[in-house]
Amino acid sequence: MTKEQKLFCQNCNTELEKQVIGLNTFYCCRECMSMTSVREIVKLKLDMMKSIEVLEASS
Repeated sequence: MTKEQKLFCQNCNTELEKQVIGLNTFYCCRECMSMTSVREIVKLKLDMMKSIEVLEASS
Protein backbone atom coordinates (compact mmCIF):
# COMPACT_ATOMS: atom_id res chain seq x y z
CA MET A 1 0.00 0.00 0.00
CA THR A 2 1.43 3.37 -1.00
CA LYS A 3 1.60 6.30 1.37
CA GLU A 4 0.08 9.51 -0.01
CA GLN A 5 2.36 12.49 -0.14
CA LYS A 6 1.03 15.74 1.33
CA LEU A 7 0.48 18.37 -1.32
CA PHE A 8 0.41 22.11 -0.75
CA CYS A 9 -1.28 24.95 -2.62
CA GLN A 10 0.99 26.93 -4.96
CA ASN A 11 -0.89 30.13 -4.11
CA CYS A 12 -1.08 30.13 -0.31
CA ASN A 13 0.97 27.07 0.80
CA THR A 14 -2.00 25.46 2.58
CA GLU A 15 -2.33 21.66 2.59
CA LEU A 16 -4.61 20.46 -0.20
CA GLU A 17 -7.58 18.17 0.37
CA LYS A 18 -8.43 15.32 -2.00
CA GLN A 19 -11.87 15.56 -3.65
CA VAL A 20 -13.35 12.91 -5.95
CA ILE A 21 -15.94 14.25 -8.37
CA GLY A 22 -17.37 11.50 -10.54
CA LEU A 23 -14.40 9.63 -11.99
CA ASN A 24 -12.05 12.61 -11.61
CA THR A 25 -9.80 13.40 -8.66
CA PHE A 26 -8.92 16.95 -7.67
CA TYR A 27 -6.95 18.54 -4.88
CA CYS A 28 -8.68 21.56 -3.38
CA CYS A 29 -7.43 24.42 -1.21
CA ARG A 30 -9.83 25.57 1.51
CA GLU A 31 -8.07 28.93 1.91
CA CYS A 32 -8.00 30.32 -1.65
CA MET A 33 -10.57 27.89 -3.15
CA SER A 34 -8.29 26.78 -5.99
CA MET A 35 -8.59 23.31 -7.53
CA THR A 36 -5.85 21.27 -9.19
CA SER A 37 -6.51 18.05 -11.07
CA VAL A 38 -4.37 14.97 -10.57
CA ARG A 39 -3.48 15.16 -14.28
CA GLU A 40 -1.98 18.63 -13.77
CA ILE A 41 0.02 17.46 -10.76
CA VAL A 42 1.40 14.43 -12.62
CA LYS A 43 2.31 16.59 -15.62
CA LEU A 44 4.16 19.07 -13.38
CA LYS A 45 6.08 16.27 -11.65
CA LEU A 46 7.06 14.67 -14.97
CA ASP A 47 8.25 18.03 -16.35
CA MET A 48 10.28 18.58 -13.20
CA MET A 49 11.87 15.13 -13.48
CA LYS A 50 12.77 15.78 -17.15
CA SER A 51 14.37 19.11 -16.19
CA ILE A 52 16.47 17.40 -13.52
CA GLU A 53 17.61 14.76 -16.03
CA VAL A 54 18.65 17.47 -18.50
CA LEU A 55 20.59 19.33 -15.79
CA GLU A 56 22.36 16.13 -14.71
CA ALA A 57 23.21 15.23 -18.32
CA SER A 58 24.67 18.66 -19.01
CA SER A 59 26.95 18.68 -15.97
